[in-house]
Amino acid sequence: MKFIDLIRNAFIDDDTKPTKRHGPEQTLEKSHQPIKRKVLNQYQHYQQLSDFANVYLEPPQNLLDVFLWPPNAFVVCAKFLDVTGVYKRIVASQKDSPWTGLNREQVTALGQCWSDFCLSDTIDNPTLPHRNLLELIYNIFKAAKTRQNLKELMDDTKFVTDLLTLLLAADESFKDIDTDILKDNSIAARMISNSFEKVERNDKHNNKHKIERFNLSASQESYGTVHYKHFVCQSGISLNSLSHKLAYVRPDIITKYVQRRATPDSRDTLNLMIFPWPKIVKDDYFNPIEKQSALKMDEEFGFFEYSHKEPFDFDTVVDTIDKARAQNDTEIDLIVFPECAMSAQNANLLASTLYEHYRKTGNLDNCPTLVTGIFKEGGKDKYGANALSVHYATQSRLNQTQTLPKSMEQHKHHRWFLDEGQIKNYKLLDELCSHKKWWEYIEVPHRSLISYYCEKHDYQLSPLICEDLARQDPVGPVIRALGPNLIVALLLDGPQLATRWPGRYASILADDPGAGVLSVTPLGMTQRADGSGFPPSSVVALWTQPPSTIDTQEPEQDDNLISTVELELAQNCESILLVLKKDKVTNWTADGRRKDKTRLKYAKHKSV
Repeated sequence: MKFIDLIRNAFIDDDTKPTKRHGPEQTLEKSHQPIKRKVLNQYQHYQQLSDFANVYLEPPQNLLDVFLWPPNAFVVCAKFLDVTGVYKRIVASQKDSPWTGLNREQVTALGQCWSDFCLSDTIDNPTLPHRNLLELIYNIFKAAKTRQNLKELMDDTKFVTDLLTLLLAADESFKDIDTDILKDNSIAARMISNSFEKVERNDKHNNKHKIERFNLSASQESYGTVHYKHFVCQSGISLNSLSHKLAYVRPDIITKYVQRRATPDSRDTLNLMIFPWPKIVKDDYFNPIEKQSALKMDEEFGFFEYSHKEPFDFDTVVDTIDKARAQNDTEIDLIVFPECAMSAQNANLLASTLYEHYRKTGNLDNCPTLVTGIFKEGGKDKYGANALSVHYATQSRLNQTQTLPKSMEQHKHHRWFLDEGQIKNYKLLDELCSHKKWWEYIEVPHRSLISYYCEKHDYQLSPLICEDLARQDPVGPVIRALGPNLIVALLLDGPQLATRWPGRYASILADDPGAGVLSVTPLGMTQRADGSGFPPSSVVALWTQPPSTIDTQEPEQDDNLISTVELELAQNCESILLVLKKDKVTNWTADGRRKDKTRLKYAKHKSV
């Protein structure tokens, strides 16, 4: 493959038809031209800044315009590094050109001037891009280089060094650029406003799904996308270990990014309330699907559906939250319900109920985020749904007031597979015969992952549903790229003991990217899970984090062996209050740039 083909594939779809996003695709479709020296000279000799303001007020006219937006340069450089694997040269010998502190200083300087350019007002006070940045982009994307194939460029030490420099400078430029850009006329504001896109998809059952897609670059979804990240991989060398703020995500998963805007809170704790509902799971919540035309399978297999029509107790939720706030003299930041805890309609009603309660009490700024598992019943020729929804209120960028609660959905990536052992353990023999293997009767639409950033408490959340924690392909690589500091796994499972499967798989994510992982299951399921001879348990949640990060009152204990805390619901209680301490930990990129990141550590928990 020639380098120009790698570039074209980023911005032109499979049918080589230009799209309307951002404009670079139209440029490539029209000219397919690499950057010419005369174009570079044109930038370097602008006499009137007002002329230059047109660069991003109109569609870009050449590739230099395209790559002056850092995520566009980042996505192409990352793709090259991902395909060739030459990113490892950042820590390995590059013949006569090893990576040194001088390279790191160059990256920092280029990143700062690039950031200044992106944040400048394109109309009233535009800033010209620095000549060194223009020269670097030109050296990578000039005609002589784009005509070469990837193998030739892999052996070109200067080219690889320049490519790494540009990728790292793009990452460095974004250290102060976020979704909440107040300068409406800046390049950053204009480009980020185009980063959110709704895509309507049809699956094979003709069900339409509206997917909110986020991509900081103008790249095609099939090429890979660029997103914000939190933690940097601290062990081994990978593409994820090169950047602090930007992440390249492969095209397997659509990543939905949302930021809850708010004034940062000086409180050093994050308070979560876990409602392990339903507290009773009845036999008939599990129903065999006898007649369906969605998928024909061998007689050894069957389909089951988990759903219920029990009334939801909104008042108890509100009362329990108020009780926890009063008893602990603190606010609740995040509310978590397990997998399939309620219908999608009840989830929306609960979010509205919480919003109205906090509005009426004059405390809307502290309205908690809600993460809950939801279900939708299926039919004869239509799968049901097992998904999660995130509900949040956020500040309006214009007047800093709180808006009505918004929500996003994420469908389960893998169906639950019930075998004979689980059927007996959960005492479901009256509903599901043990000689069959039962698949969950849910749709598996295009896979997506929510990346939720809370500005108030500086945490980045990636939620998962049950099997998605254990079967980490294809979502695992995306999580490691995004590096969230909080993962919430909603389960329909037995007791959350450290020795069981959720703890084992959570420890993998606690190691890389270094997240704290909370797994939550209904009390009703832990009480049912005694068919194998074990006594009923009330351990409904498990907190897992990297070793040496859990505070202990027993100093003689080896902290390196402490990485999990089992959370047991006390009798006659509705919820568990989990208090996490916001701590700072230094993250290093592979090239040696350091930044302090927020890490969440266990502090305490109590039943309410």
